[in-house]
Amino acid sequence: MKSKHRLAWMKWHAYLACFFLPLALLYTVTGTLYMLDLHGSNREEIKIELNNVQSWPEEENAAYQLASEYLPQEYGAISGKYFSFGGGHSWYGFNREVLLLTEKKTLEVHIHGWWKKLIMIHKGHAHIGFWIVGIALGLSLFFSLLSGVVLAYSNPRYRLVANRCMALGTVLLVALYFAPIHQTAL
Repeated sequence: MKSKHRLAWMKWHAYLACFFLPLALLYTVTGTLYMLDLHGSNREEIKIELNNVQSWPEEENAAYQLASEYLPQEYGAISGKYFSFGGGHSWYGFNREVLLLTEKKTLEVHIHGWWKKLIMIHKGHAHIGFWIVGIALGLSLFFSLLSGVVLAYSNPRYRLVANRCMALGTVLLVALYFAPIHQTAL
């Protein structure tokens, strides 16, 4: 590879690294701590008893209507992604989670603390801007790794070591994927 082209690769590599480093740090730290079961906490939790409700809905629309009826106005309308589980219904997003718990007969509002909000960014539950920048980070990481491979293969002295490293990385990936390791709690 000509030195002019190598310099261009190095510049792109450096500029993308500088631009995406803060986001990469966010994803690295939050991902590591999330894997260690440090999910953050709620800044505030509100529980509203619903003892007078006679029938508990199983469908999302009916659950939404019931939760909306009892949710105090200061918390705004219910929004976010929805999922149901054995004990109720949940609408969750970046700032909060609204839970309609059938077994406890309560409506709960969990206002996320700052750490939990960072975890929500990591999990892709923040606004679309974080989602787009997260995808761009993934593409940048791929480009960065690809530029390293191009630079390694452009110099004949590094090709043998580059081949061995790539083979070792591939073998490790395949071995970990097929390893009969049982999941353990940390």
